[in-house]
Parts: sequence; structure tokens; C-alpha cells
Amino acid sequence: MIAGRAVKAVDTTGAGDCFVGALAAQLAGGAVIRDALNYANVAASISVQRMGAAPSMPTAAEMAAILRS
Repeated sequence: MIAGRAVKAVDTTGAGDCFVGALAAQLAGGAVIRDALNYANVAASISVQRMGAAPSMPTAAEMAAILRS
């Protein structure tokens, strides 16, 4: 089981889509399931901290920067 990240959510619209899309992209790229789930968890936690559905989706560059830190 992978715990969610604690963030202050302002809008959960599109969070599920963000999670599933990030998960699918990682799996399609060859990531193992645990790493893909962690990546998707980070992506969705970013999306709920922003307003809107599409505008809240993090870019690959944003994800790379966050995961490097």
C-alpha cells in the first residue's frame, strides 16, 4: 500500500484523471508498478493544489524537478 501525500487541497477536479494518466504513462514507459504509483501520487497531489482540471495537471518538467529534490 502507498500512502497519499499530505497537501492542502483547493480543487480536486481532475485529480483522478491526473493520477490514472500519470500511472499509465509511467507503466507504458516501463516503470515498475511501485515507482509508477509513487509518480502518480505526486502528480495528483500537485493537481489538487491548483484550480481547474486541465490547468492543474503538472508538466513532465515540473514532475522531474520535484522528484529530483
